[in-house]
Amino acid sequence: MERDNAVWELELAGEMNPGPWVEHSYTVAKAAELITSKTNRYDSEKAFIYGLLHDIGRKNGYSYIKHVIDGYEYLKEKDKKAAYICLSHSFPNKDIREYQGIIDIDTDKIKYLEKELVSGDYDYYDRLIILMDSYCSVDKYVNLERRWIDVSIRYGVNNYTVEKWKQTYKIRDEINKENSISIEEILGV
Repeated sequence: MERDNAVWELELAGEMNPGPWVEHSYTVAKAAELITSKTNRYDSEKAFIYGLLHDIGRKNGYSYIKHVIDGYEYLKEKDKKAAYICLSHSFPNKDIREYQGIIDIDTDKIKYLEKELVSGDYDYYDRLIILMDSYCSVDKYVNLERRWIDVSIRYGVNNYTVEKWKQTYKIRDEINKENSISIEEILGV
């Protein structure tokens, strides 16, 4: 998918279900593009697009875990990687029990989500969007812990939350090391 198409998709989605999630998606996209431009290895345009579309499932209205399935279903014929990132961005360990919030899908959809999630391999872009989703509030970059507290206040925590955070730290450290960068320095947090 091209950048203009991705912007159009998000703008249309925002008209269908206005909310702070749209601005958050732009913030994630800009952060993903910025970090990737410093790697000299990956495509910053793709990073922007994947960041922009990671929450596109929210176009169908207010939901919790359902938004990851809705986004995946919506994009899978348009851009397979962007679709997969709709799934992967919420699960650093590929474990849906990590989800913080209400499970608003039935048992069949849970099984489908688990099957689709484990069918793919997390590459740089999956790991990047997991990370940028954790660095981006609605309209600014924040440190991981501030974002995690915000999410935890809104959605709660569970027995898997700490493992989710540990894996996110691990992803950050791997991307920093692999690319000789400091994500927090680049984002100014």
